[in-house]
Amino acid sequence: MMKKNLCSLVLVLAFCIIGSSVYGQESVALKYNFKEGKTFRMTMSMNTTIVQSMMGQEMKVVADAVSKSEMKFTKVDPEGNATATMSIISMSVKTSAMGREEEENKTDFKKDGMIMVFSPSGKVSTKITDTTLSSIESISNMKFFLLPVRDIKIGEKWFDKQIDTMQMQPTNPITFMTTSTDSEYTLIGKEIKDGRELYKISTTGTLEIAGKGKKSGMYLFVEGTGQASGFFYFDPSISMVVYSESDGEINNKITVTGQQNMTIPMSQKMKIVMTLEEL
Repeated sequence: MMKKNLCSLVLVLAFCIIGSSVYGQESVALKYNFKEGKTFRMTMSMNTTIVQSMMGQEMKVVADAVSKSEMKFTKVDPEGNATATMSIISMSVKTSAMGREEEENKTDFKKDGMIMVFSPSGKVSTKITDTTLSSIESISNMKFFLLPVRDIKIGEKWFDKQIDTMQMQPTNPITFMTTSTDSEYTLIGKEIKDGRELYKISTTGTLEIAGKGKKSGMYLFVEGTGQASGFFYFDPSISMVVYSESDGEINNKITVTGQQNMTIPMSQKMKIVMTLEEL
């Protein structure tokens, strides 16, 4: 009897080991497979809390923004690079600061105000922006999670480093901003979400920011560091990231020189949720 039980236990363990081995060897091609003529709608919500100290006083600003944008792929070349026209459909922003609450809603955006070219990894290789876009429109600047463009096994990691330089809106006293990010991605496995079998990917990262500008004859310099973490779902049936959640925190300081010299410390906490649906 003991021998029979021992044999049964060995068989169970063997099947567990085999099952783990098969599961561990499972892989998926993680790349964007853009299709000409396809249109997607992206809904993004962002909650931001900003705390800054100036002249011995602390000011706190809480903002909630929700934007809806559409993206239509108009051309895909043989290498898989896709040209997309971007249209902002609507945006609402609620802010609370110093005991006052304000709300802004906007729907009268220009159509196709931005043209972007994405590589199969999700990197933006070209961006043509309508310079007449307002600051609220620039919030909806679309970016994709970066994919490794190869087969990835469950549990495997990949890394990415990006350096982005942005020219800010004319109303912003900061003229240029450079952001350097280091990201780590891990393929967690498959999950059923909204009736679809999707691949879940976790991400963590660190960032450094630097910027400069000028206002009222004074020079402004920005520097800071931050970190972020979150996850997103990749749908292999359409080769797109269809949902994501991320949390981030940035600590920076603004140095002002000129008629007055001061340093303004500032902290930012953000939570961003994104959903993408095919139209």
